[in-house]
Amino acid sequence: MRLQVLIFLLLGSMFSTFAAKPKNDVKMVITAFVESYLKHGDYKKLSQVLGHDVTFKSNRDTRVVVQQGTSVIDFMRKNAGMIQRDCSVGYEIVSKTSAIVVARVDIKYELCEGAQQNYLIIENDGTGDWKLTQVYKLFLENTGEENVTAGKV
Repeated sequence: MRLQVLIFLLLGSMFSTFAAKPKNDVKMVITAFVESYLKHGDYKKLSQVLGHDVTFKSNRDTRVVVQQGTSVIDFMRKNAGMIQRDCSVGYEIVSKTSAIVVARVDIKYELCEGAQQNYLIIENDGTGDWKLTQVYKLFLENTGEENVTAGKV
């Protein structure tokens, strides 16, 4: 009887180990953001990499619009199947620590002169699972003016 209980306990712990949710790494979070949010409108995949209190901020003329992650997911769910087309997407890690990563995702649209940059704040939850906690979406203005992008003060 004791042997049966021991085998049952060992099998139960083995199955729970295999059933554990795989952890997201930084590249997985960025790829999920690009593939689900920017290209394919897959709200299920995006929701797997979002932090519980994620915010999306974007510029609209001179004001900043803030959306909670839940409203973004709801919008994607209602508009399932919307796909970004005719654009190229690239990304770069801007800064990285063991707790926070800042990444920039650039989008260039082929049919117009518009461009977009998304700055992603990705945080380690302390268990090695990385989650997207903030998105800053910048619709770049094509003003023809030279912008200062780096310098010393």
